[in-house]
Amino acid sequence: MKLVFVGSQGAQSLATLAELKRHGLAPHEILIHGADGIAEGIPLRTPADGIATWAARHGLAARQLSPGSLFTHLLHCDADRLLVSCYPARLPERVLACFPHRCYNLHPSPLPAFRGPSPIFWQLRAGRRHIGVSVHHMTACMDQGALLGRGRFMPPTGADWSELHQCAGALGARLFLHGLKKGREYHPLANHERHSSYQPAPGFQDFEVSPCWTRRHAQAFIDGVSAIGTPWLRDVDGKPLHILSARPATTPLRPRERPFHCADGVLLIQLDEHARRG
Repeated sequence: MKLVFVGSQGAQSLATLAELKRHGLAPHEILIHGADGIAEGIPLRTPADGIATWAARHGLAARQLSPGSLFTHLLHCDADRLLVSCYPARLPERVLACFPHRCYNLHPSPLPAFRGPSPIFWQLRAGRRHIGVSVHHMTACMDQGALLGRGRFMPPTGADWSELHQCAGALGARLFLHGLKKGREYHPLANHERHSSYQPAPGFQDFEVSPCWTRRHAQAFIDGVSAIGTPWLRDVDGKPLHILSARPATTPLRPRERPFHCADGVLLIQLDEHARRG
């Protein structure tokens, strides 16, 4: 099977590729967004061991193309399947038409919930214990195609933005492979509108940490999103205090730490007292 992979320089794309290769499916082509970009406001973090280095190590070629060049290339591409993981632009309908029922996207949420550009952020903000991952057929409507597979994972303790996307990318690859293996026995899962939700790229206000959250919820959110923004809490005067880190209250306070009272106990948080927003 000729598989073309389309992704970015982010951790999710690299993890997807590595998991595909580990299971014996090396993409025929690897097409990558030309540089670190912005996916509707969310930075695409580049792992230290980038895709080009990984591909060269495994005897594969990874081409970096601008969106226009990549779309033109796909129009003339000879491939059986197209798999997209964390590509920071929507594929045009003319490209999707070249791969009818053969183009899939890895979306890190339990679709149809958490459609949109930053689903892991919103799952953390919602306090989800598990992070959902879906692989769906790509259509002209974002994140709305029939599901090839859906699963979830428990985030590792202290997982940051990159680690969460690595877990999502690896699980998505396994879901994709499982769906292909089922072949004719495969029946697409519904992606119903009545169960759907959509969240946009988060803004500053969305990084607020609430004292109504549990310790687990607050800790996972702070650990998970600090790489893409600054979690903050509202001080007694109503102004935000930026949170640098958080940890369980198992040892005495350290310099610049203060207790943060959650719904079920206390976290110790380190603040940047000089970074206030009026």
